[in-house]
Amino acid sequence: MASKNSTQTPRFPPGEQSSAQKAAVADAEARVLKVYGPTFQLKDEAGNLMGPFVTLQYAPEAFMPYLNYVHALNTLPYLTTKERELTVLAGCSITQAQFIIYAHKKIGMSVGLTQEQVDDAARGKAPEGLGERERCVYGVALEIARRQGKVADDQFEAATKELGREGVAALANVVGAILASSVLVNVADVPVPGQ
Repeated sequence: MASKNSTQTPRFPPGEQSSAQKAAVADAEARVLKVYGPTFQLKDEAGNLMGPFVTLQYAPEAFMPYLNYVHALNTLPYLTTKERELTVLAGCSITQAQFIIYAHKKIGMSVGLTQEQVDDAARGKAPEGLGERERCVYGVALEIARRQGKVADDQFEAATKELGREGVAALANVVGAILASSVLVNVADVPVPGQ
């Protein structure tokens, strides 16, 4: 969980990167604008990178591959946008990456989840009012995150009946990506905007 000390010196201070790191950030910004559009928020009001990008700015070789991977996951056809957000919130309920929880609660509500549903999902509680497939997605995602990818045979079989092998593979990839993103956010102690 991110600390509440807003006066703390940033662990990955902006403006102290090497020229290669600064070039990677510029390339990433251009890519984000092109792929995600101007509504995607890469930086805060002060112009500082947010989320996993705080840590990635110091790992230029990983920045673009990370963006490409996340973009690929977000465009897989096997999960709906609502199912992806339930998957992300299930993973974050385990990692407690506060910035990601903050961002994906907002995204979850923008794709049709209610405030109560995103709050429950972020706490590790299956939200009320989900369809059967959405309940399956949330439950399997939570189990994958809790058990670092281990899923009981009966739960795997039930998930493949509901989602197909491709859907389960997509779900596992999204959980894995959110666990990795959570590590990047947590190690940088990225604050939630306004806190």
